[in-house]
Amino acid sequence: MQNTQIQQTPQAVAFFTQAQQLAENLYVRWQNEKDYEDIADYAKCFAQIAQDTGCTIVRGTKRPFGVVFAVLNSTRTFQLRVTNTQYSYKRLT
Repeated sequence: MQNTQIQQTPQAVAFFTQAQQLAENLYVRWQNEKDYEDIADYAKCFAQIAQDTGCTIVRGTKRPFGVVFAVLNSTRTFQLRVTNTQYSYKRLT
């Protein structure tokens, strides 16, 4: 998968980098289980990485698969996205 880093916020970059393998693994699982499992349960899997990188998880997203996360003590929020061909994030606020 291709990595794209749009915003260079240290906490967001750290979260994006550390979450890559987990995000890709969960994406594959989600493709098989999306009719039966809750996206919120997938978002919870990112909580420890978020905590370790100075971020917090806001919510999971189905289309595209991923999570919205916020940088602690900041108004910045980002969306981490995974598709068949790309792993990326973008700043939302």
